[in-house]
Amino acid sequence: MAAKKEKQVHLTRAELAIMQTLWRSERPLCGPEIMAIIEKDPEGPAFSKSSYHVLINDLLAKEYIVAVSGRGHGKHQARAFAPTVTHNEYHAIQITSAELYTPDDIPDLVDSLLKYTNGVDLPVLMENINAVIRTRMEQV
Repeated sequence: MAAKKEKQVHLTRAELAIMQTLWRSERPLCGPEIMAIIEKDPEGPAFSKSSYHVLINDLLAKEYIVAVSGRGHGKHQARAFAPTVTHNEYHAIQITSAELYTPDDIPDLVDSLLKYTNGVDLPVLMENINAVIRTRMEQV
């Protein structure tokens, strides 16, 4: 299996706002759709409209999003964007790229996730974790 290209970890607050918008969507979104959702944030927009294109280009360069299609017709056609990683993959990238991280940290990380997660059905969770481990073992 080929190694994945390492992604740049750091996302700004504004870039993360775009990513969260795309993660919540069931389909790729174009610029006006992204901006409409971000502008509805009760805390106010994470960035100005004039920054949108710079942020999208930065996310494309960091390979966190891809342009998947055009929407609309003629000169009103806009590119739609989709994330290349899930929100869980993003958090895993952050953790595994930390300077002090080693694979030996995984059990402690799982323990910490359990500690800070409310309402865990431990037997169901353990079966799901075991299924993930079995799948990974088959890939080795």
